[in-house]
This record gives sequence, C-alpha cells and structure tokens, in this order.
Amino acid sequence: MLLISSTAKKIRIFSSLALFLLVGCSTEKKSEDLSYSFESNGCATGRQAFTSKEDYCSGLLNDKLNNGCARDMRISAHKTQCN
Repeated sequence: MLLISSTAKKIRIFSSLALFLLVGCSTEKKSEDLSYSFESNGCATGRQAFTSKEDYCSGLLNDKLNNGCARDMRISAHKTQCN
C-alpha cells in the first residue's frame, strides 16, 4: 500500500477544489445567437445581428431594417422565439 503524505493530500484536494471553482462554477453566460438572415422570392433581409433578445425581437418586426423582405418568415420566427 502506497502512503501519501498529508502535504500531498492537501495539494491534491486544493487542486481539485481550484479546478472545480474555475470550471464548474463559471459565471460566464453562454452566448446566444441573436442573428438571422431570411430570403424569400429573391428578396433578402441581409444578416441582422443584435446584442439583446429585446432588440432581436424588435428587429424581426422592423420592415425598414429588413428591406421589406421575408415578412412571413420573420413573423413566424417572432412567434416561436419571442413570445
């Protein structure tokens, strides 16, 4: 039987705890894809990207921003992702 010194045990415990705190308890938010690009009948919205869900949802309903394109697709996306 191999005996591990108390110092080695403490280092192992400390290392495990540090790893857990760094990886397991991260407060970093997962980035959510807040962008879209739709095309319908040759009319394209272009790629639209946003930094908040509220802006994303407003963008879907904005005809001017989207060149008046793919309205039905944008309304459908709004219904499924913003309500």
